[in-house]
Amino acid sequence: MKTIKSKKHYNTFILLQAVCVMVLSFTTQAQTALNPEQGLRANWMRGALGLLWLPERNYNGNIEGVEIDEFISQVKDLRTIDYVQLPLTSPNIFSPVHVAPHSIIESLWEGDTDSNGDPINLVVPRESVDDPLLRWLKALKAEGLRVEIYVNSYNLLARNPEDTQTEYPDVSDRWMEWCDTNAEAQAFLNTQTYHNGSGRRYYMFCYAEFILKEYAIRYGDLIDAWCFDSADNIMEDECGDNPDSENVEDQRIYQAFANAVHAGNPNAAVAFNNSVGDRVENPFSTATLFDDYTFGHPFGGAGNMVENETLYRYNYHVIEWMQDYAGDAFLDDTRDWNDKVVSHFFPKQSSTSWNAGSTPCLTDEQFVEWTTNGIIDGGAITWGTPLIRTNLENSPELVLRDYALTQLTLTDDFLKEFQYPGAPNWARQHTVLPPAHIGIPYHHVLVEGVDLWDPEGDEITEVIALGNFPSWLKITEKSPGEWTFSGTPTETNETTHTFSLQASDASGVRTRVVNLLVDEELEADPIAIKASSNTNYGLNNKAVMVSDVYTAPDGYATFRVSMDVTPPTDQAIVSGISGGTTTENSWGIGNGTDGTQDVIFRGSDNEWVQNINNLQIVDFNANGGDLTEDHFTLSFKAITIVNAQSTNDFVSLKFDQTVVDLGKLGNQTQQIDLNSVSSINEITEFSLGTGNDSSTNKWSVEEILISLNLVVGDLSNSTIVSEKKQGFKVYPSPTSHTINFNIPIHSVEVINTSGKVVKINPNLTQSIKISDLSSGVYIIKGVTELGVTVVKKIVKNTN
Repeated sequence: MKTIKSKKHYNTFILLQAVCVMVLSFTTQAQTALNPEQGLRANWMRGALGLLWLPERNYNGNIEGVEIDEFISQVKDLRTIDYVQLPLTSPNIFSPVHVAPHSIIESLWEGDTDSNGDPINLVVPRESVDDPLLRWLKALKAEGLRVEIYVNSYNLLARNPEDTQTEYPDVSDRWMEWCDTNAEAQAFLNTQTYHNGSGRRYYMFCYAEFILKEYAIRYGDLIDAWCFDSADNIMEDECGDNPDSENVEDQRIYQAFANAVHAGNPNAAVAFNNSVGDRVENPFSTATLFDDYTFGHPFGGAGNMVENETLYRYNYHVIEWMQDYAGDAFLDDTRDWNDKVVSHFFPKQSSTSWNAGSTPCLTDEQFVEWTTNGIIDGGAITWGTPLIRTNLENSPELVLRDYALTQLTLTDDFLKEFQYPGAPNWARQHTVLPPAHIGIPYHHVLVEGVDLWDPEGDEITEVIALGNFPSWLKITEKSPGEWTFSGTPTETNETTHTFSLQASDASGVRTRVVNLLVDEELEADPIAIKASSNTNYGLNNKAVMVSDVYTAPDGYATFRVSMDVTPPTDQAIVSGISGGTTTENSWGIGNGTDGTQDVIFRGSDNEWVQNINNLQIVDFNANGGDLTEDHFTLSFKAITIVNAQSTNDFVSLKFDQTVVDLGKLGNQTQQIDLNSVSSINEITEFSLGTGNDSSTNKWSVEEILISLNLVVGDLSNSTIVSEKKQGFKVYPSPTSHTINFNIPIHSVEVINTSGKVVKINPNLTQSIKISDLSSGVYIIKGVTELGVTVVKKIVKNTN
């Protein structure tokens, strides 16, 4: 038995901490005194297990369109995972690269391209194209997971100014120039004398105020924690802050970063990496006045953290400290204000890297031992989990390596049984109830073994609701281990119900607070239709493509959706792999005799399909519910193009007799929103083909997404959507002369596909002339009289 080096007798206190979670609200005012409640924002991390998901080479448009869905699907059966760490910035020398759009950072790009016409100096996804981080955050929240965000503290500053990256050589200089010349930035920097100082100090404050704060406000409570790497290198060593001090005047950069993220979520936990602690005593570096949990960098730098017995001992000492002090990082010192700071460790699962590597760092047995000893009645561990191929420029596979999944599965099995013995356990951090919709029958099932389980395998005898539980909603155990939520919402306007679910067995009860949104509108997930794999549909034959089976919002009815694709005369629709990002379902046009050339669209042959139409509900089964096929309407929403990496890969679309030339696509895989490019709300027919006659214009269609609208009784969700979301409209588009707006806007900008502003009108107006512009796709951006920024894509035709 180890002797706990504690300032007090903590046995009773530790037991209470193991079962209690305190949720407190904090203000974002500047901290001027020691805070005895510091660390409570991170209480949810006690006993929590997290995984890292980190793609690489995210610059110059590579990150646009990147999805996390396969990773989420891979870990769906791991029910004791609590959170995922996502990058806002890349690590180390790649810190200027961000995965979320930002207008200021995008302005630093200046439309630069290399000799092939591909972007350089672009370190964010373009606002007009994608917000990958928002999609990832929503996807993880939908799985009941919390999110920790990683930021390298160097942010837009080059870690080594004399050795900038060739992919973005000018970004850091342009960022500093923006801070030096922008009037708003200069006014802000002049508000406090402590903004000035050693190194590149005042650029740090500029980043916190104009970049980090905007991100935090945008994503709000979708983010639960922020960890800032390399704080010791840039905030302390270069810029002069002192993390050991108890005086806020010595930690103004730390304060600025913490206040920035709390502007979005005051309850978000914060950690700064101020190096490692002691190899024998406390392994965590001292907490600043703004740390809620420890960053927990392992000993041994970026190398193998168990390369020898000494390093193994140093790093396992972190686990022992978390265990001995029940997740409190700093009970050993003489300070009282840091007693509640939570211990957190960030080790590598691979022997070579935090996010990649083919060799495990620990044996399976060691991995289970480290994880369970560290988090059971302890702190939090974020494992640096290795993905198969992280390089977005080299056929990325952003899923776990087999050994990583095996070790996590073994750990999950152990935690299910031993982390919280006795009463039933709830899965993950949240139990997510899908939204209900006024007047539409609701259906959701909680399943034993997925949503909850009993650690000893005892019978779960009851699941009931407590608190603000809607009267129309009933919970029924219709079959053993399945609790069905059902009823028809009777609310008259949007309402969120917050209540508790209580699961019982012979050992006791455990509760989980849940939220149920009752909404006025229904926005069903789009339905994906793909071609059958490796299929030749036959010369002159319509290709009938059918979706997978979907479940209707009532939870009962199931159906599929079909569409027809009509090839040109004497040609066939053919699917199969042609290279790049194509799959066996990717399809194109051919005669069935020319191998991979049959499964692509070729510019040299001016290939177009005649029609894509005839959307239908098929294989419908009400399954005891009240819905029929007549309750659904369908329209085309989007199309995904693959293998479109060439300079000459151009796609054109035709709606009725109007052709929309989209120009060069930005990525190997790109989703095109049909409603945006056509300015048509409900599309039931269109065609597509090559946008030029180049012999290197070659690409395939991966899938087409379908919008599903549901009408029940007198309530049409499509009607509500159209009434609530009329918003900003432009017309006509396409046009050759003038674009009109349905409402007055000012600060109007016309932006080309390279991101350059080509026309400006600062005045309040309802139109803008574009006759002098070249034909192509443009973005109209402006501000309404209510101060709302509006954006719309338009198509300029030839005069």
